[in-house]
Amino acid sequence: MTTRIDNTNEGLVLKQRLVDLELENARLKEELEFLKTHPSIAQGIKGETLIATLVDGRLTAYSQSYDIATADGLRIEVKYSKLNQPMKSSPTRRWNWSKPLGWLDKGKDYHFLLLVGEKDPRYLLNYPDQTPYVYFLVPIQDVLSVMDKGKSVGGMVQITTNLYKLDKKRNRPKLLDFQVDYERIKPLIENAHIAQPINATDAAQ
Repeated sequence: MTTRIDNTNEGLVLKQRLVDLELENARLKEELEFLKTHPSIAQGIKGETLIATLVDGRLTAYSQSYDIATADGLRIEVKYSKLNQPMKSSPTRRWNWSKPLGWLDKGKDYHFLLLVGEKDPRYLLNYPDQTPYVYFLVPIQDVLSVMDKGKSVGGMVQITTNLYKLDKKRNRPKLLDFQVDYERIKPLIENAHIAQPINATDAAQ
């Protein structure tokens, strides 16, 4: 009897593992197809290269207070997050973007925060486009509304990956208001009208 139960449990574990591998394979195929059509992004991608190429922008030096400058003078800060698993015993995955306003919430100077996250293969049908990533384009004046404050190094933006489920909640995360698909990022930035730049330090005050 014990052997039969053990074999059953092992079979269920192997079956779930197979499902997980099939989902991961689908995600990797999608990412590969995307990178094939964007060869300049294929090496060393962390988000900045992807967005700079999309908006025809210029990447700045590492020490600058923003990542990308557009031809129209708009400044964009890009944050990339891989899939994170807060607890190994839980199926929940989430994205974490640290220090969106800089160290101790000071030092950044941009117009838009662009958050890029690696898609969760379990929910590919719920994300808006066929790229391997999800995107949130947040104007600097709204960053505080989507950020959790932190005392040690600065704030953090985080959200779990089942966006469809989150969208149905009564306390729907504010960050969902800023989700965009890949093709909308460039026109949204190009059509932005910013009368007076607001830097991250001002936004945090």
